[in-house]
Amino acid sequence: MAKNNNHHKQPISAVIWEKRDILSPNNYNPNRVAPKELELLKISILENGWTQPIVANTNKEIVDGFHRWTISKDKEVSKLTNGLVPVVYLKKMDRVTTQMATIRHNR
Repeated sequence: MAKNNNHHKQPISAVIWEKRDILSPNNYNPNRVAPKELELLKISILENGWTQPIVANTNKEIVDGFHRWTISKDKEVSKLTNGLVPVVYLKKMDRVTTQMATIRHNR
């Protein structure tokens, strides 16, 4: 295996536990989920814990993970981490680049 020490520069290496209320949803997310799917997401987090962070831009607007953020307000889910959610912040991006990132994450 080649030595590559650049992994620490990847966003996933900088997960931060934040209060869910500092994040806000974007107003352009094309992804919709049925209530049954949200219930499955809740079960997944309760049984397996948080396995994916929420992705946000530097303005604390959600780029990916809106449904994880939504379900995090559930009392049972919130209790797991005292109301905190895992967040990865992307570098500063303009509005169009942020929207493209959201679409790509949802594909």
